[in-house]
Amino acid sequence: VKVQQLAELEEVIRYKQAESEQRLDTMANIKQTWSRRLQGIRKKVSVWRHILSVRQLVISPRDDIETWSRYANLCRKSGQLELSARVLTRLLGHDPLDLAFNPNLTLPNQHPQVTMTCLSHLWAAGYYRQAIERISQLIASQFFSSSQGTIKKVRGGHLNLLEVYKQTERETQIRRLQSRCHLKRGNWELELFEMSRDNFDLEEDTRIPLEAKSLLMPSTRDEKSYAATVQRVIESYQSATRCDPRNQRAWQAWALMNYQVIMRYQKRDRSDLALHR
Repeated sequence: VKVQQLAELEEVIRYKQAESEQRLDTMANIKQTWSRRLQGIRKKVSVWRHILSVRQLVISPRDDIETWSRYANLCRKSGQLELSARVLTRLLGHDPLDLAFNPNLTLPNQHPQVTMTCLSHLWAAGYYRQAIERISQLIASQFFSSSQGTIKKVRGGHLNLLEVYKQTERETQIRRLQSRCHLKRGNWELELFEMSRDNFDLEEDTRIPLEAKSLLMPSTRDEKSYAATVQRVIESYQSATRCDPRNQRAWQAWALMNYQVIMRYQKRDRSDLALHR
């Protein structure tokens, strides 16, 4: 890590020189080199912190949102929620938990990748209902709906070949991100089912949606509520496969959910037969 920091300090000097001389191609090349180099760095918070501390000498976190969003994800997955919150606060300009406490706060749709990272932080912090509500808002946001016209414009012949490639690549990235949003929403709703196995006080836990409480409480669980919730989960997974047919995780989740539903009803039918004998 120390060797890489020294190497990148030299690149920081080159970047500053290129910036003063307005050599944009050199600046872009250094950025690409840094981005590729991150692919080979260990997924460890301390390592990323040292590397990014050097890079932010010339590039602020808001000018390198994708990298810092990945760093916030790494912090969350490593169990360092406070550090994740500090990083997201620098990117958003406010505490990510404000999205849970203030329903009137507008969802930051300009950078959906950061928004997704923020919502994952809400879920990890225990704000389940707010996370599901907010990711539903993101899916229905103008960002995704406005991207649908990109391909139509490309096919209309209004762009040159280079612009066609850039627009098509952007459309692909947006569709992949949209697929991930649908998949995550389905996963989160499914996790609410699994909470019934833990010792949650459902009556006092205001973070769990009201419609989910009837599912999680054994005394009030009914088939109609189960079917409605499972239908939403399957629809989320199916939407994920439609947005990105190459999303293997979405196909796997969709197939597994259908299998579990079939097995559940087969088991119920066998139980009913046994009772009537």
